[in-house]
Amino acid sequence: ILMGGIAGVLPAKVIVLGGGVVGEQAARMALGLGADTTILDIALPRLRQLDTHFGPQLKTQFPNQGNIEQAISTAVTPRGR
Repeated sequence: ILMGGIAGVLPAKVIVLGGGVVGEQAARMALGLGADTTILDIALPRLRQLDTHFGPQLKTQFPNQGNIEQAISTAVTPRGR
């Protein structure tokens, strides 16, 4: 998985569990490296803050079993590595 933007290579997919200070910084780093980034957090007000701050480049979701399973399954490479 390459985090940097290289022509012809799909961006890495990063899932961050928790949108607190550490989670926000992890997302900021991943976005800065060109990754397709999603934060899952149980606090809806925090998710709204992150949406407002980062805009459409960051995806935010409330974590439930379906969202977590979907995020994990789409974060692996096509060959399952």
